[in-house]
Amino acid sequence: MFVKKSMLSGLTLCAALAAAPMAHAAVTEVEGAAGGGIVPWALLAPPTPTASFTYVNTGDYSLTSLGVSWSLFKRLELSYARQAFNTGPVGLGTINLDTFGAKVKLLDMSARLPQVAVGVMYKVNEDRSKLVASGLPFAHDNGVDFYVAGTKVVKVAGKSVLLNATVRLTKANQLGILGFGANGAGNSDSYSAQGEFSGGLFVASNAIVGAEYRMKPNNFAGSGVKENDWWDVFFAYLPSPHYTLTLAYANLGNIAAPACNKGACGAREKGLYLQVQASY
Repeated sequence: MFVKKSMLSGLTLCAALAAAPMAHAAVTEVEGAAGGGIVPWALLAPPTPTASFTYVNTGDYSLTSLGVSWSLFKRLELSYARQAFNTGPVGLGTINLDTFGAKVKLLDMSARLPQVAVGVMYKVNEDRSKLVASGLPFAHDNGVDFYVAGTKVVKVAGKSVLLNATVRLTKANQLGILGFGANGAGNSDSYSAQGEFSGGLFVASNAIVGAEYRMKPNNFAGSGVKENDWWDVFFAYLPSPHYTLTLAYANLGNIAAPACNKGACGAREKGLYLQVQASY
């Protein structure tokens, strides 16, 4: 949800974006890639080791994500994130997901063209036995996402506006926390293309407000387990070239509502999203 140039010394954030094509994201997406909070962007992670801590609490559930990333040769981003999903009232404890990512920049941002990148995420759910215990008809405990993203900063009424569009091919159920694909009549174990979008307005040289929308597959449709699209509204603040603080309101919709065994839960999951990132 934020952008900065690799060397910000003596420059404001907006000036760096306007003057140079080599821009970097200063927020880590929940799966570990550089970008927004829930959407990977074409921008790369900083060219120095970067670490992030993300916390999401929707009332019934909570998710923490610890991520590390690094960009090499001004073109390749490598990342890793460990997501820990607290199942709360479902009663299965914590489900852990490992995500290994790589992103390659194909095109630099210019006056007319967006920055364009392609990426891949290999995901491994470490708690297959808990998924089996949930009764959900997932097909696999690991999977691969593929995506292409385009990011552009434009001027609107004298203000800098960041726009991003991503298309992802995926089988993941709730990022992969609920496995990948689904067996059974009316369910899907096929890849589907999902659109993901971000927009942000720079309200200061080191602050941006905006929103994101992420389409999700609904692989459990035949089993009556809905997976809704996600969206958020956010504020990101860069107090120094090395740190970013992001606060958001996230709406994640239905998350395994039929699996809840302690009353109504899982149907309207929304709440706080907080991230702290450091880069050196």
